Amino acid sequence: MPHLVSKYLNLVRQIYEMHKQARDNDAILTAFVLASLFGAKSWKDLTLRDYLFGVYKGSYPSLDTITRAGRRVRQLHPELRGTANARQRREAKRLVTLNDLEYTGPPPQDANQLHLFTEAEQEQK
Repeated sequence: MPHLVSKYLNLVRQIYEMHKQARDNDAILTAFVLASLFGAKSWKDLTLRDYLFGVYKGSYPSLDTITRAGRRVRQLHPELRGTANARQRREAKRLVTLNDLEYTGPPPQDANQLHLFTEAEQEQK
């Protein structure tokens, strides 16, 4: 794991514990990380100029570093995964793979012709 990512793991974990909305949204996570690094009371107090100058000097992490730290924390601490992750897992279980479709005709010209859900599952939507 790169040193820069590991440097921010504890901070990201604290943010996930305090602000559940950051678990589902990297933009919110980034705002909280930058606000804590700048010492601002609100992420709205941050300026782009201050951030870019800090990245240039090496004082602040890049946006990629913050999101990578977030992914690593979610990997190490599954209880800190957001609600979107649970929703994605439920949806993935409902999908039918192409191998299970038993479709023997030519490939459909339109993706809407290929039904990936049973009729009952379509009615639930």
